[in-house]
Amino acid sequence: MKHQKINNCPSCDSSELLLHVQTKDHYFSNEAFDIIRCSNCQLGITNPQPDKDHIGEYYDSENYISHGTKKQGLFERLYKFAQTLNFRDKLSLIRSLSSSPKLLDYGAGNGSFVNSLIKKGVVAEGVEPNAQARENALVQFGLKLHSDIPEKKFDIITMWHVLEHIHDLKNTLKNILDHLNPNGHLLIAVPNYESKDAKHYGSYWAAYDVPRHLWHFNETSISLLMGELGAEYISKRPMKLDAFYVSILSERFKKKNAFFALLRGLCSNLMAGKNTPYSSQTYVFKKHA
Repeated sequence: MKHQKINNCPSCDSSELLLHVQTKDHYFSNEAFDIIRCSNCQLGITNPQPDKDHIGEYYDSENYISHGTKKQGLFERLYKFAQTLNFRDKLSLIRSLSSSPKLLDYGAGNGSFVNSLIKKGVVAEGVEPNAQARENALVQFGLKLHSDIPEKKFDIITMWHVLEHIHDLKNTLKNILDHLNPNGHLLIAVPNYESKDAKHYGSYWAAYDVPRHLWHFNETSISLLMGELGAEYISKRPMKLDAFYVSILSERFKKKNAFFALLRGLCSNLMAGKNTPYSSQTYVFKKHA
């Protein structure tokens, strides 16, 4: 598989990149990867990275379920359960920003989030580059997703655990911001490598998910990245269930059990309520008029 080495930070162009952690692809290939961190803006970078033509090969594992439709086993059922509960928090956040938005979900997967929004009366569309995922959305929900952003403007654009998968980081975000109405909002959910569970599991932390996760964020790195593009950082909101799901996967990688994962997830959330970040957080950015 073809890989490309990263020598400069794609966010700030700094060449001062230091080793953050050495880990491996626990889902599929068992290949080892470094995660390096920019000493200037703190962006984490998987290094080396599969190029655009070869990254799809790392999504072929039967264990990787974000684009799938089947429910198999404990972990997949927990993923779907957490997805359902998370929807309530996402909808609450969306309605706090606009009572009747035109919304685009970027990286819509099998369309379950868009479908749930439509059922709640939200005018929503989805973009999903993966052809099989678009087919799954059509079969499962009768939902036609776009392969690219349609030429129209939206009040809110959401990216739920998508940004870390995108090769062309800045140009993609610029394009997304261009499709927001003035004073529109961009919601970005990503794992936080400074969370309690990330520090506990180290190289086994499931949310590193190399090499599918090309980038790794904390609050500083994502706010600086979006600030460079002219977006205003408004607020953040925790995704509390992610700590449990990520901890369960991390325990599986360590050949442990779900009981320890539940304790670790609870610990991560309790500590985050005091002085450390949550396992995953949604960051809200505003496009100025």
